[in-house]
Amino acid sequence: MKSFKFYSLIALIACISFGYLGCKKQTDLDLSGTYILKSGQSLSIPTNRNLASLTAAELTDSRCPANAICVWEGIGTGKFIFKDNTKEQTIELCIGACAVVSKPKTPEIILNSITYTVELTSLNPFPGTGTANETVKATIVLKKK
Repeated sequence: MKSFKFYSLIALIACISFGYLGCKKQTDLDLSGTYILKSGQSLSIPTNRNLASLTAAELTDSRCPANAICVWEGIGTGKFIFKDNTKEQTIELCIGACAVVSKPKTPEIILNSITYTVELTSLNPFPGTGTANETVKATIVLKKK
């Protein structure tokens, strides 16, 4: 009888421990991924849960248009707001000749106590290739560091 109580207590402690570890793992979810959004649009990241949000506050594109001859390639920029349950961070991302204007290509942010690098990989449509009324969409890559 004594050994039954002992093993029951061990089993109970093991269940509680595994349950706690399972809950802890949920908050440490990796938010790495590729996100596409247009100016003014907000996304929950990851898309199936509300652990953080990403908003494209402003997108501008002054890159050299397709089939044009330019002195320099130009830049495309975007201001993005990352928000988790503790803070809000606004960063400016750049694509094109970012080094010329001293803009970092892959800054770091912290979401839910995890450090990520963020990169603007594209602004589409590329200048000179879309229609006049086409909405510009930014592609952001978030990578756990």
